[in-house]
Amino acid sequence: MAAYFVIRLQQDRMALATLSLCNNLAVHSSLTNSLQDGLFTHQIHALGKKHDMLCVISTYGQCNNLCQAIKTAHERYMPVLAINRDSDGEIVALLRSDDFWPDIPMIMLCVFWKPNK
Repeated sequence: MAAYFVIRLQQDRMALATLSLCNNLAVHSSLTNSLQDGLFTHQIHALGKKHDMLCVISTYGQCNNLCQAIKTAHERYMPVLAINRDSDGEIVALLRSDDFWPDIPMIMLCVFWKPNK
C-alpha cells in the first residue's frame, strides 16, 4: 500500500514520502520476539515526527498493536488516518478531532484498491 503513495495510483502526481512499518522483516522479527504488545510503537518513536501522519488499516477495529500505534502517534503529535470497517471498536474510539476517519463501506474499499489491468 505504501508504494501507491510513492508512485502514481490513477494519475500523475507528486510522490509522497511513505514507509510501511510491517515490511522490514528484520525489525518485525526482532520486535515480535522481544515484545508482547506495541509491535509498531518503537518504529513510530524512532521514525515519526510531529506532523507526520500514521495511516492504519483494519478490518477488525480492535487490533491491540494498531491501538498502541495510534496512542504513540498522538504522543508524537502525529495525526492519524484510520481506514476501518465500521464505527465500532477501540481504533475509532481512540481518534481525536485532528485525525481522519473516512466513512467508507468495506465493499467500496475493495473496489477502490482493485489493481489496474
